[in-house]
Amino acid sequence: MILLREDGKTQEEIAELMGVSVSTVNRAHMTYDHGGRSALRPKPKGGRRRENMTPKEEEAFLDQFPKAAGAGELLNIHEIKAAYEQVIGHPTSNSTIYNLLERHSWRKLMPRPYHPKSNPKAQEAFKNGEFADAVRKRGGGLRPRVVVCESCLLMKLVLAG
Repeated sequence: MILLREDGKTQEEIAELMGVSVSTVNRAHMTYDHGGRSALRPKPKGGRRRENMTPKEEEAFLDQFPKAAGAGELLNIHEIKAAYEQVIGHPTSNSTIYNLLERHSWRKLMPRPYHPKSNPKAQEAFKNGEFADAVRKRGGGLRPRVVVCESCLLMKLVLAG
C-alpha cells in the first residue's frame, strides 16, 4: 500500500487493487507516516506485558520465605506483600500475591482446626470403643435419647439409666 502511494495512486485505487477498504489503506498510510516501516510490523500478542518481575526474579524473591516456613513459622500473606511492594517500588493488591504464589505452585497450608471446647479424653474413649461396650453391657431394653457428646463432634445415643 505504501509503495502504491509512492507510485502516485489514490487511496481508492489502492483499496481496489489490494482488495481492502479505503479506511484500511488510510490507517496503513497514517501508521507509516507516524512510525515508519517498523510501525507496520505486526505487534507480538500474549505474554505478561504488565509483569512486575520476570518469573526467575519471582522465584528468587520467593526463595527467602521457605526458610521461615521450614523453621516452623507460619507465613503471613501481608508480610510477603510488604516485601514484594518494597522490591517493585509501588503498592499492589493481595490478588497479585496470591497469583504469584499460585504461579510458583505454593499451597495454602494451615494447621488443622479444632473445636475450642473439644475433650480429647472423650474422643479417645469413643475411638477405643468404650462407648459401644457400655451400650452393649446395658442391654437393649432401655429407651435411648439423643444428646451431644462431651467432645462436641458427634451426636451419640446414650441410654437413659
